[in-house]
Amino acid sequence: MTGFGRAKEDRPTPSQVYGWRPYMAAIIISLGVMAYGYDSSFIGQTLASKAFKRDFGFNAMTKAQQNNHLGNLTSIYSAGGFFGALFMLPALELLGRKRTVIISDVIFIIGSILCTVPTHQLGLIYAGRLLTGLGVGGIAAVCPTYISQIAPPAIRGRLTGFFESSYQIGAVIGFWINYGIVHNMDAASSNAWRIPMGVQLVPAGLLAIGIPFLRESPMWLLKKGRNEDASKVLSYYRNLPESHEYIAQDVYFMQGQVEQERSLTGSAQPTFINFLRAALGEATTKGMWNRFVLVFLMFMWQAWSGAAAINYYSPTIFTSIGLTDTTLWTGVYGIIKAVGSIIFFTFFIDKFGRKWPWIASSLACAGCQYYLAGYIAIGKPTAGVQQSPGTIAGGKAATAAIMVFGAAWSFGGNRSHVRSTLLVHHGSTRGLTAFGYVGLVVLGYL
Repeated sequence: MTGFGRAKEDRPTPSQVYGWRPYMAAIIISLGVMAYGYDSSFIGQTLASKAFKRDFGFNAMTKAQQNNHLGNLTSIYSAGGFFGALFMLPALELLGRKRTVIISDVIFIIGSILCTVPTHQLGLIYAGRLLTGLGVGGIAAVCPTYISQIAPPAIRGRLTGFFESSYQIGAVIGFWINYGIVHNMDAASSNAWRIPMGVQLVPAGLLAIGIPFLRESPMWLLKKGRNEDASKVLSYYRNLPESHEYIAQDVYFMQGQVEQERSLTGSAQPTFINFLRAALGEATTKGMWNRFVLVFLMFMWQAWSGAAAINYYSPTIFTSIGLTDTTLWTGVYGIIKAVGSIIFFTFFIDKFGRKWPWIASSLACAGCQYYLAGYIAIGKPTAGVQQSPGTIAGGKAATAAIMVFGAAWSFGGNRSHVRSTLLVHHGSTRGLTAFGYVGLVVLGYL
């Protein structure tokens, strides 16, 4: 994967630098994000299943009580993601990236087990949803920062793009598991909800298996004064000897960022409070505060763009435009987004940048959403009800609009802002940026 999909190199770069090791590390750590994508697509159908409602006493509740519980089971996961990112922020600086991923993955695995094993205990489902949110929030905060610190500059966009590609692959798995269960399993069987819950353990388990193959972030090692260990990590990921000039240059560049951070904190080994105070202080300096404002707006508008709502409520949306087999169409929608993301982040992002693909993506997505809103408001389609020829034709166009939205979203609007904001901030503020990303993604779901 070279040439067309690679950015212009910032210096003479040996071919060994583009070996398999940074790709392997990016794929492994992105497995945790796959669980995030999986949840975005499987949970709505699972909570609405007849077996789940029967096993956890929903049939004895009023409609309002059912809706409250279903909404709470969705939002408690999102809240867990927010606080997971918040709680893991100090762990990033105190314990390092690798240990933070380990802690987050263990929390997620415990939560997944609690979601899978109950028979009638709704409280265990709540606890499991909270813990899975905490775990995946921590992983999502670590993942892009870690990848950006081990990736060669010319393929940094591609590797951090594995974050989004894994998310979309997880979403596809969730869509099609729902499809398989709806069409091939007895709706009254408890396995109809237990299997989708249990599948969460697969990406978390694969991440646990892969963690021993990861090395600690060289940036964090330099912050802790472990320069020799940082050189060894860079040597491993660049597939070059420690004495190579390219490794020395990498260490020099990273050391410059570390020294800048130390000048802000006033200490060679700052406490987390000192680090946080320095990062917040830097955020208010001239030339930096405007970056934070822009980043905040980028994250906010991306989170509120409607993509998360379409993911979670795609069955409802497809029903509202007159489709009956909603699980099939949500599966197709998921495949389009996943394939588009993989193509964009593998071949385009490092070559064409982030700005213009995102602008084009936003315009295309906006046009699709305006059409959908107008069609539903004017045509008022209803699944299972005889429609006029004009409404049927409009429904086909609405279905196409959703698919075009998924493709356009994948080519810029999805997570391009994550790569952009990691590049415009100094090392001392990237952890805060990662936390802000998870927090505003959560707002999109809420």
